Amino acid sequence: MENNIKQLVLSGVLGDGSIIESGAVGYSCIHEEYLDFQRNLYKSGCGEVQHSLNNGYKKGSDIYTLQLFANDYGKKVIKERLTSNLKDLDELGLAMWLYDDGSLHKDNHFFNINTHSFEKEFQEDVLIPLLNTFNIFPRVMKETKKDGRVFNYLYVAKHKGVYDIHRILKEYPLECYKYKLLPEDDYNRWRLLNDSFGGKLINSKTLSPYIHYKGDINSYLKSFHISNVGIVSPNKKNKMEVSDKCIKLIKNHY
Repeated sequence: MENNIKQLVLSGVLGDGSIIESGAVGYSCIHEEYLDFQRNLYKSGCGEVQHSLNNGYKKGSDIYTLQLFANDYGKKVIKERLTSNLKDLDELGLAMWLYDDGSLHKDNHFFNINTHSFEKEFQEDVLIPLLNTFNIFPRVMKETKKDGRVFNYLYVAKHKGVYDIHRILKEYPLECYKYKLLPEDDYNRWRLLNDSFGGKLINSKTLSPYIHYKGDINSYLKSFHISNVGIVSPNKKNKMEVSDKCIKLIKNHY
């Protein structure tokens, strides 16, 4: 249960939660299922999920709230600041953060993480290296509102960690957030590719045709070869072997 508290606190501070000096963390969400999931991680340390009507942006809509009671780890995060404790974040905490603040593009399958509340430097110096440890490689993007305000957020390209995001989220499946998952066929093809060529570089321009191939995927996969410089490609005539155009497949990760 101690680790569950850590993940609830860290994901709350990174995501949509709010923490106070006592170490208590408050959460709010439009999905009761999600807060029930969080409460079940540490039942005796949480209040009941409360329901009310939203009087904010979407007036009259349902909103649910939950409180993780005062705890020593929350006090530690307050005292030592978030940065020094992020080493404790594991895939459970990451999943809750991504459920809070992540969005998957429906068609192109890139993934955005709403990190507007953090300074650009913090995103570059702290959040990106943190996500890199989970095989997620975002970059900071800028959004300019109509009123001129500028916000920065993290953008994850499809082949720069979205499959790992899918793998992590599907470990903690929630019906209310299933729209944040990739099509399972796409994910299974990526997993097959990693099983076959884990640890190798692959020409990034070959990935989309492979993922969307409609024929016998196993036969197509057998057409892949490894060049004399160690780059995987399904086309022996493909001359594009520049390393910055390639992606390293993760060995035994899926």
